[in-house]
Amino acid sequence: MAFVEQFHQKGELNEQRLCRFAESGKFDETTAALSLLTELPVGAIERALVHDTGDQLLVLAKSINLSWKTTRAISRGAQRGRRGISEYFERFNRCGGNSASRHPVLSPAGAASKLRK
Repeated sequence: MAFVEQFHQKGELNEQRLCRFAESGKFDETTAALSLLTELPVGAIERALVHDTGDQLLVLAKSINLSWKTTRAISRGAQRGRRGISEYFERFNRCGGNSASRHPVLSPAGAASKLRK
């Protein structure tokens, strides 16, 4: 996913590009982009997308202020058939972005400090 990192280094990795990756079904690119945008390891992002019930994705999305459109595209790409999309939308709206961004591990700053240890 070197080209995803190149977008990031040039300042061209943004929500719109992430959404296009997700809508195109590009799981690896979506995972790499989320990893770079959240400053979390790729493995943690993969686990959140594949093995989680969706809560981690919602917290990640809120922590970097993703829109519902992008969050839904990522969720669909990760094949979240366990719950209806309307339930995710309700939970997405209830999840406060400020609380996620202040979390010591889930915020990009907190995640980066954990990675340095």
